[in-house]
Amino acid sequence: MIYNSVNMKTGITSKPLEARADSIDNFLLDMHKVYKASSLYPSNHPSLLALYVNPFKDISAVLDETEQVVIRYKKGEGFFWGDTPVARKTPAVREIGERLFQLRIQSVFFLRGLKLIDLRSLIEVITAEQWAIDNAGGCDALLQSKGVRCLWFNKIDYGKILEMQEEVSEKAADIEAAVEKEGTGYGGGIYDFLEGEEKGEAPVYEPVPQAVESPLTTEEAPTEDTDELIKRWREATSYPEFQKTGSTLMGRCPVKPGLR
Repeated sequence: MIYNSVNMKTGITSKPLEARADSIDNFLLDMHKVYKASSLYPSNHPSLLALYVNPFKDISAVLDETEQVVIRYKKGEGFFWGDTPVARKTPAVREIGERLFQLRIQSVFFLRGLKLIDLRSLIEVITAEQWAIDNAGGCDALLQSKGVRCLWFNKIDYGKILEMQEEVSEKAADIEAAVEKEGTGYGGGIYDFLEGEEKGEAPVYEPVPQAVESPLTTEEAPTEDTDELIKRWREATSYPEFQKTGSTLMGRCPVKPGLR
């Protein structure tokens, strides 16, 4: 069986996928050594510069066969080369991934023609002080200012996503807490956080005065108590169900002064 094939553009015999994945493993391991050493030596120190040689050889070996190498980091899972997990045997390598996550960098693209100085620039950017990154206009701008053309970032606003998730969780918790207090009448807002095909703004609910009868149907009123109704409201999977149970709760639990 033939395991290798000849790259028609370069004339170089291609290595099997496993061998190239091993090269990516070695590259990340060697880059992690550089990353750690960068906090110990000045950027132009001979001991630090010598450490760039191995990762440059690792990534160049793969770029000789392909147009580009894309390495991405997924929080909680680690590094991937395409769909192939890499650097699984060295958990410490995730330290670089976590730094990329902090900088909101999803992927790093290495293009054929990459130079040794480009790797130096990469480490200098991801280890730079935040004020330097901000003054340059972001990681991409800082990298480009160093003359790098064969290496670039693909960004995703992970930080913003996490902030939104936390905000949603907090507001959902506030809603549940408010409903458990008799007479809060708080019924608006949860629709924004229900998952499904329906999207839009939640309608504004006004508390129904005590004198107004509850909008419960005749068959629902005598049989369903408030606790069961609250449970249905919390577990609503569609907007009509949420609207109906929410309106019913409004009728049963009018707002007390100062609670809204």
